[in-house]
Amino acid sequence: MNIKKASYTIKVVIRGFKNLGKENLCEDFFNIIDELGSNIRPTKIGINEPLRNPYSLEYVKKMWSESAKLKHGKGIIFKSKSGFGSVSWRGDNSNIISLNIKQNVLLNKKNIDKLIVAVKKIFIWANGVYGYVYHSSMPVYSSGLSYKICLPGIAWLNLFGLPYINLFSSEIIESSPCFVEKFADNYYLLILSEMPEIYSSAEINKQEIVKNHLGKDAFDRKDIKQTYFTFEEIREGKDIPSKEGYRSPDFTEYINISN
Repeated sequence: MNIKKASYTIKVVIRGFKNLGKENLCEDFFNIIDELGSNIRPTKIGINEPLRNPYSLEYVKKMWSESAKLKHGKGIIFKSKSGFGSVSWRGDNSNIISLNIKQNVLLNKKNIDKLIVAVKKIFIWANGVYGYVYHSSMPVYSSGLSYKICLPGIAWLNLFGLPYINLFSSEIIESSPCFVEKFADNYYLLILSEMPEIYSSAEINKQEIVKNHLGKDAFDRKDIKQTYFTFEEIREGKDIPSKEGYRSPDFTEYINISN
């Protein structure tokens, strides 16, 4: 990994469909996080910022249960020595998990491998449909459209669940020009290089090659749009990127499922 700035981080985003309100799911999640080591193990937790409560498994389970009773804002925020993260879920059972880890604790292959294992476990735990991991110098572009309409792009590590397997096909995913692993039934992992790399034209080219292989019509077009809109234009929805022409996955079976 080419290191130039100590402020860089490795970012993880996972999206799934599962009601995460049960206390045992809280314990399962933090057991996975614990496997990443003391630098990433939570030190403070809370439902809202600022985080003042010291972390303990018993206390986080209590807060998790309290959060599950809220009408909105269900979830937990946590901080560690080397980053922060969050878990949240909504009434339609959609959930999102995010981690932000300082790159200096992930500089060797051993720790990156631990992260990959943890990401796969979290993806299964969340009944994941889509996820990615990237170096903070390589942000994943989004024009503002939901991942349910189009994917923002290809990252260093990419996770696909059943809706995207149906969209792309197993054959296309398995023949992608990068490392591919089917790590569970209906779950695929794509990794572009051994370690998350700092921004470069070579890394961008790798992403474009994989994107073209899977099908560019499933990814955000990065349409160039005006940045200023009149009130009338906003009322007419002209500030919203067009959804036309995208090949989108079917999430019908995932909305409000019971699990």
